[in-house]
Amino acid sequence: MKTIFAVVSTFILLFISCNEQSTEPITQTVELLPLKLGNYWIYRVGIKDSYNDTILSFRDTLRVIEQTERGFLLQSRLQIILLNGYYKNDTEGLYMNDTLQFKYPGVVDEECGLMGLGNIIDIYGNKPEGIISRTDFKYSFVTSADTITFSDCYYYFLLAFYFTDEIKKSGYTIFKPGIGLVASDWADINEVVNEFYNPFVSLVGYHLE
Repeated sequence: MKTIFAVVSTFILLFISCNEQSTEPITQTVELLPLKLGNYWIYRVGIKDSYNDTILSFRDTLRVIEQTERGFLLQSRLQIILLNGYYKNDTEGLYMNDTLQFKYPGVVDEECGLMGLGNIIDIYGNKPEGIISRTDFKYSFVTSADTITFSDCYYYFLLAFYFTDEIKKSGYTIFKPGIGLVASDWADINEVVNEFYNPFVSLVGYHLE
C-alpha cells in the first residue's frame, strides 16, 4: 500500500511540475526593426536649408516589399528615412547589405555601426561610426485620435563625419525596438560658408503584420 501511495504521489508531483513548466512565459526576441512582408511605416519628412527658412514638409512611406536570401528589401520614395536596400536583423543588430548599421542590443557609449549611411568613407578613408547615446529615450507623436509615447528607445548619434575638408555630416536616428525607426534628424554643414542642408523625419503611423 505504501508503495502504491509513493508511486501515485510521485506521479502527481511530476504532473504538477510539468504543468508549472508549461505555463511559464516564453521569452521572445524583440527586433530593432520588425521585418516582414506587408509591414510599413509612414513619416512626416521635412527638409530645411540655409537659403530657405520655410520647412518643406510632406509624407513618405517606408515599405517591406520583398524577401530574398539577402534579407528584406526596404524602399521609400526619397530615401530620406533609410537608404533603399536589403535589411536583416542579426545577433549584433540591424544590417543593410551585410554591413552593421545599428547595433542592438547594446549599451550607452558603445559604437553602433554605420548609422544608416551605407558604405561610405570620409576624407581619410574611414567609415562612419556612431554611438549608442541613450537606451531610455522617450518619443511621442500625435495622431488624429491620441498621443502615442514610446519609452526605452535607442538613440543613435554621430557627432561628425566629414565628406570633405569643409562639409560635416552630423545627426541622430531613434528606434523603438519592436516598432522600428521613429525619428531622425541629420544635417550636412559647410563649415566654411556656414550653409547647411537639413533633412529630418518623424513617425506618424505604421502597420505591422
